[in-house]
Amino acid sequence: WGTAITKVDAAIVCHEVRSVEVSPGEQVRVSFRVVGRPERGPERLSEPGEMVHLRSLQLDSVVLMSIWATDDARLAAGKLQEPVAPPRACGEVRIPLRHIVHKFDGALYHSWLMLDSPGLSDSVASIGLMDGTTGGAGEAFAQALVNAPRQLYQPKACVSLVKTEDLGPSGQPLWVVEATRKERIAKWGPLLRSQQQHVVMCTAQHLQSAQAQKDPRTQGAQMRHQLASLEEQANEQARELRSLREELRRREGAGEVTPERR
Repeated sequence: WGTAITKVDAAIVCHEVRSVEVSPGEQVRVSFRVVGRPERGPERLSEPGEMVHLRSLQLDSVVLMSIWATDDARLAAGKLQEPVAPPRACGEVRIPLRHIVHKFDGALYHSWLMLDSPGLSDSVASIGLMDGTTGGAGEAFAQALVNAPRQLYQPKACVSLVKTEDLGPSGQPLWVVEATRKERIAKWGPLLRSQQQHVVMCTAQHLQSAQAQKDPRTQGAQMRHQLASLEEQANEQARELRSLREELRRREGAGEVTPERR
């Protein structure tokens, strides 16, 4: 990733949005912009699943992803109908690249993020309730990542973010079985975190569906126990991953590992 001097290009995609209130006739749209960077023209809205390329990012860049509901122009009875209202903001989340690089192996892969209310981060920062620096954004991002799979009915979005040069052969952030061992180790962290998130989400959904058949106090204790067990398992896997990376770096430094050929 970039530093205070160097810059890199990145690709980001919002795969899916859940629990956002949308009225009949409205469609969900997504926008991405770099906080503090002057915009040229109106904010571009894309559909979920559409890849967006962000140019010349630096390590301290923060990407703001906003979710919108829009009554798009559409064909009806053979006639083009214009939008009847401007896009309505439904939620947002800030993605600090420094935090992604230092804490999350430089990428997000099909990761769920819980959405804040539109403008909430700016409001609390303006009155001193939250650190407005990238450090504060990092803490808020970590909480959004942790809470998204647990809060089933809160607005959330599934996101992938990678350097453009790390896109798969299809031009999408998909990691294929043909990857070399070194590539698999480098990409294992984001993939593992995605898998852990989805396990937690599936467990929460399963327990939620069984709630009506059990005593709420017993069910709540069971959910807390299972989620705690999953978190401990995730921590153990993270420790194993760090150990694997350190061993790989040691072997590379000693000349024991040579580049693999496809």
